[in-house]
Amino acid sequence: GKDSACMLHLARKAFYPAPPPFPLPLLGVMVFPAVASHLVGTRAAIAWTAVSLLVGVGGMGEVLCVWDPVLQREVALKVGHADLMHNAGLRDRFIEEARIQARLQHPNLVPVHDMGVMPDGRPWFTMDIIRGESFHDVIARVQAASTQEWSSSSDGWSLHRMVSVLAQACRAVGFAHGLGVVHRDLKPPNVFIARSDDAEIV
Repeated sequence: GKDSACMLHLARKAFYPAPPPFPLPLLGVMVFPAVASHLVGTRAAIAWTAVSLLVGVGGMGEVLCVWDPVLQREVALKVGHADLMHNAGLRDRFIEEARIQARLQHPNLVPVHDMGVMPDGRPWFTMDIIRGESFHDVIARVQAASTQEWSSSSDGWSLHRMVSVLAQACRAVGFAHGLGVVHRDLKPPNVFIARSDDAEIV
């Protein structure tokens, strides 16, 4: 269905020596922006506008597509699950994930732009928003079109074309391995394909 438009108000400033003297709205709930956790420094949050409420959900958090008024662009906002507020180990893992991803500068890896802590204590970070489809969906369409031998899907995906996507994914994984980073959850649903100038970018 169509993405529902709504306002997602979160408080954010680069530094808060103390909470402001007025409350800020968070989906109808009045909250004060808190000083960020020592794990992330003092970076708390700003008023993001939700373009679509939910892009995806993972084991550590959920991802929203939002408009960042500071960067003046759409970004993917990953917010830790509520359980992270009460589990220091999980919170540390979430933050370390963001920091590791931020260090991996490669054309086939999604860059991290910013990170911090929500007023309710949940850690967050922002990334590029990627529009396209998962490798899993592409494989499923080619498999459905292939019976006795490999065939192309109705939208032009073939075995050769899928191998070129896999090669890009392997280059990204090889780059990460060279820096001592292992993905640990590498699978077709986690490989995303976007188009740029009639070429597939993984």
